[in-house]
Amino acid sequence: YPALFAASFAAYWAPRIFRGFWVDEAGTYWMVHQGWRSVWHQLSVVPSESIIYGYIAALFASAGGEKEFLLRLPSVAATLVSAFLVYKLSERIAGPGSGWTAAIPFVCAGAIVETGTNARPYALGVAVVLLSVWTLREWVQTGTRPALVLYCISSAGVLYCHYLFGLIFIVEAIYIIVARRTTRFSWWPILGAAAAIGVAALPLAWRMLSAVHVYQGWARTVLPTALDFVSLYPIQVLVPIAVGLILYRILYKEWFQSVPLPGHADLVLLFLWLLLAPVVLFVLARTSSHTLFATRYLIYALPPFFILSAWCLQHVKPERAKFALVSAVFLSAALYVPQMRNNEWRTPLTMVRKLAGSDTPVLLRSGVVQSAVQDWKSGNRKDSFLFAALAAYPLPNEIIPVPFFVDAAAEEYLEEKIQESAAGHRRFFLVAEKGTDALSLLSAWFRRQGYTSSTSDAGGFDVVLFERGMAAVAGKNR
Repeated sequence: YPALFAASFAAYWAPRIFRGFWVDEAGTYWMVHQGWRSVWHQLSVVPSESIIYGYIAALFASAGGEKEFLLRLPSVAATLVSAFLVYKLSERIAGPGSGWTAAIPFVCAGAIVETGTNARPYALGVAVVLLSVWTLREWVQTGTRPALVLYCISSAGVLYCHYLFGLIFIVEAIYIIVARRTTRFSWWPILGAAAAIGVAALPLAWRMLSAVHVYQGWARTVLPTALDFVSLYPIQVLVPIAVGLILYRILYKEWFQSVPLPGHADLVLLFLWLLLAPVVLFVLARTSSHTLFATRYLIYALPPFFILSAWCLQHVKPERAKFALVSAVFLSAALYVPQMRNNEWRTPLTMVRKLAGSDTPVLLRSGVVQSAVQDWKSGNRKDSFLFAALAAYPLPNEIIPVPFFVDAAAEEYLEEKIQESAAGHRRFFLVAEKGTDALSLLSAWFRRQGYTSSTSDAGGFDVVLFERGMAAVAGKNR
């Protein structure tokens, strides 16, 4: 089992930690690249960012060629801690010997691999939530003071990792009420812990309100579907386990043994943890103009899936048979983990740097949706995160910023800026994610002006060169 766990990291994690930054990771780099002292100022610009993660990430900031690897190390370390806590929780809930059968599928799941190799706060948030749940359960079961202290500390950190992860407190509150029916403990320590967590969260009140204000100007138009909801969960892990168990049951019935259900309070904990936040955010997304239903915001709801899977595997008596099923999960990950792609900035911006020359203007589309409501026209300033990729992969060129959404006013403004630059330049580069409105609208405008174009695929982006002959430029100048 330990060898298989290590192989999972070597096969599926190691190749991903060296890739270029995607949009949000570039924002992390922008936030921390000037060092520890500048983090607070950058956090004030983006109030939705995690305070605790920002300062941790700043310790790993580098301007060298290894910057992607270094900035992802906190997430890798946090996921290793999460795997350990999944192991411990499974041993407590699903039964002794189930830890590895939960931890290995955990590190092979696509969403966990993605989160663990991202320079974003979500992996840290998962670890903190797991520590909060584990220590709360330990205190309920044992009543030991160290468990309660650790619960207070870890729970106080949940909101500092991500505001939405605070929904776990609803799960924990219901678990305590259910557990109180069968386990005798005093309410006073819990009330004291709740008060301590509330006091610790008070400094975040202003940042939460600021984040709401920043995001209230835009809405996502594509509503999540039932398929999106189901796809949140690691079906790729479930399929080999389910198929294997069914085949075992048909071919080798004698391998199966009776395994008691987890305790009533534990079942309530696991199923609420698994379902409450996804259901709440899904319903809100379907019934309101804004949506926060996304895997990264709900990743902390997945650990109970692996604990329940480990309990199912406990029914198989031969250890070799269980190991074969876990190995099947490991092998099946080769079908989907290498296919997971993020649009990363290093490839397109490096291509432009090589091909454009320093005197060619570059139209750069912001990957940050807040550019729809913020000052994107001067968005390539050093104090703006709307074009954060330029901090990680700078260009010497004149940058013409393009917003996330190109409406009529933005299109008119961009046409004016391009016309101003066209007097002295016959070439322009456009860098935008595939399928975005910037590509179609600006490409059509350049064609109408007599430019030819050539497009290159680069890291999930299109790099488009628009070029006009010298005779056309001279005529335009006359």
